[in-house]
Amino acid sequence: MFVKTKGSFKVLSIVVVILVSIIMATICIIKPYNKNNESTIEEKGLVGEISFVSNRTDKKEELKNLVKEFEKLHPNVTVNLELIGEIEEILQRRAAVQELPDVTIVPGAIKSSEYDRYFLPIDDLGFDENEIYHYKYGINEEGKQYCLASSSLWYGIIYNKAIFEELGIDKIPSTNEEFFEICEKIKSNGIVPMALNYTQSWVMECWISIAPYLLDNNLETDAILGNDNILYEDGGMLKSLDFVRSIVDKGYVEENILDYKWEQCKRDIVSGKVAMIFYNSDFKYQLSEMGMNSDDIGMFPLPESEVIKIFGDYKLAIAKNTKYPEVAKEFLKFLFEEDKYVNALNIQSS
Repeated sequence: MFVKTKGSFKVLSIVVVILVSIIMATICIIKPYNKNNESTIEEKGLVGEISFVSNRTDKKEELKNLVKEFEKLHPNVTVNLELIGEIEEILQRRAAVQELPDVTIVPGAIKSSEYDRYFLPIDDLGFDENEIYHYKYGINEEGKQYCLASSSLWYGIIYNKAIFEELGIDKIPSTNEEFFEICEKIKSNGIVPMALNYTQSWVMECWISIAPYLLDNNLETDAILGNDNILYEDGGMLKSLDFVRSIVDKGYVEENILDYKWEQCKRDIVSGKVAMIFYNSDFKYQLSEMGMNSDDIGMFPLPESEVIKIFGDYKLAIAKNTKYPEVAKEFLKFLFEEDKYVNALNIQSS
């Protein structure tokens, strides 16, 4: 028989208080999902620090503005901009030790079959062939997307039309002989006929990665499938190298060939000290931005070339070893949405 006492009521009260406290605490812990919690997480957004590299040293301010715009959208993100003029050789070395910038230009030496060794797939960014120039060149053999090209362009001889007109050169050369005759006439008037840029690897590379295929449309088929020597007689590679050697031997290039800088080359073309250069069509717009009259900038196919081929410009990708893949992907997507990157660099496909 339970006997009620004054002490038992005290104990019961204490037990009730403890039980109520436990129940209230439990309710607080398992309280219903509050949508405001999700909002707080979403507001925090992306967090991380990434690096972004470009070869357009002449577009420092424009690229910095792009970075600032992205950082404003994502306050917890820092994007470190790297500007490297001679970018090919440097990025090739960094790729070899897996130290590429988070959002990087793809070195030309990296083949599509090697994309997965250096870059992250970006199929989830939502771009397709209707939005990206040369979309297919960013896809590897397995059909995964790794790179995005900013534009399309073609290679040929960019020349100063005003110099040609002043010297009475009214015919575009289609053979090497005609080209050398023009070079001789230009040289005799105290102007450098052709800028070679021997120390700039990405410019010189055009003579082995671009020109041979323009001079010999069957180069790859003959050399690989036909088991021919890449320097076979009348082949594009030999023609290209012979052409370069000839313009050097004849003194049609800059005198200080081992100490000639890219920025100096551009200034010399704009000022009329140099008449021609073999490069891509996008370069015309760089010259125009530096003050050269756009009406004075012309372009013609490489003499004796068999075809005019359209190529993709430098491609951008995300380094495989990035610490912040989601941040890097979001930044790459930001660059290509609404053509922000293309407009900042004044890239015009032609």
